[in-house]
Amino acid sequence: TLFPGLLVLSERFRLIIGLKTVRASGSGPTAKPIPFATGILSIGILVTAIAIVLLPNLEFEYNFRQLRAFVPETEKAREKAATIFTRSQSPVIVLAENREDMQAIVQTVLRHMETDSLTPTIDTVGTIYDELPQHQDDKLFIMQEIKDMLSESTLQFLNEAQRSKADEFRELLDAEAVTVEGLPYSIRRRFIGLDGQVGNFVFIYPSVSLTDGRSAIKFAEDVRDIRLENGKTYHASSGDVIFADVLLVMMRDSSIATIATFVVVFLIVLLDLRSLRSTLLVLLPLVVGLVWMCGAMALLGMKINLFNMVVIPSIIGLSLDSGVHIYHRYLEEGAGKLWKVVMTTGQAVAIGAITTMLGFGDLILARHPGLQTLGQLAVLGLITTLITVLVVFPVAIQTVDGWMAKRKAK
Repeated sequence: TLFPGLLVLSERFRLIIGLKTVRASGSGPTAKPIPFATGILSIGILVTAIAIVLLPNLEFEYNFRQLRAFVPETEKAREKAATIFTRSQSPVIVLAENREDMQAIVQTVLRHMETDSLTPTIDTVGTIYDELPQHQDDKLFIMQEIKDMLSESTLQFLNEAQRSKADEFRELLDAEAVTVEGLPYSIRRRFIGLDGQVGNFVFIYPSVSLTDGRSAIKFAEDVRDIRLENGKTYHASSGDVIFADVLLVMMRDSSIATIATFVVVFLIVLLDLRSLRSTLLVLLPLVVGLVWMCGAMALLGMKINLFNMVVIPSIIGLSLDSGVHIYHRYLEEGAGKLWKVVMTTGQAVAIGAITTMLGFGDLILARHPGLQTLGQLAVLGLITTLITVLVVFPVAIQTVDGWMAKRKAK
């Protein structure tokens, strides 16, 4: 709305330098075919075929270690913690309504561990009561027997030094059963709720590394829903379970978003051009460019991940613009002037694509590997689609025009 008016005013006050020169150069005869069209089209078909062959090698990045920022101090802390703690420090938590349900949850998880021998993901399960000493009644009984043995009638046979040690030992025997309230705060604090009271928490520890997305998904599936024999269902949760759910949603919805984007842009272009053949022709460089992008990713060892998959719909939208601009200019100029279209509108399309590449390219310099892959995929996709729009697309139009002209001649 503003830019056309700005151009009119700039032209009126002669602020656009070289306008007459541009008009003069654009008015000459430019009706010449694109050279080497057959060779270019053949190379394009060959590259597309190679890219399709490479598509099965394109993988998803499940190793989240490859996507997080590398901080030397943090890595050293993780390595040190691994030598101190023998079990995972990322358990999932279940909050039971009462102690009976808490014990039932533990038994349900233990039964699952016994039956799941093919893909085990659970290491152990525990509650605060597992932190209490085991067999306390038996131990207290033995301690009382020892205390009875150290009666005054027995101690009278000891010398003074031995009696002093025996008295100290007898004091140690005056112990009571350890209760939850008697546990050290460093143990109890993991089980304390917002009200300051010890809650009925169940901790389930994984036996697999949750930095691997596939293992995180399997572990989440094992612990997400815990159904008790009394009909109740409890749900385990933690940051890792939520992240596994996010991963599943992203993998599912990214495909839906990509397909939805294709459908929407197809309908918009169809409404604009009012021709199915023209619409499919405009979408051709976009589809071929995406195939090239995926093939190049497989060839270069790049993987789809949680970060870079979100840029694919953007690549579709940005790249489609270029094909639409080229085709509209082709319709204005008429058949036989594709070379002029490429040398004029093609330059504008290239400049627009390059500036967009520079914007996404800044992410390649980020310290975060996930953001780096987002920038890399965006630049790669914009490059491949730009090549197909400026090289393959005009040749395809020229080839179709040639076929149509031959059919009319017959």
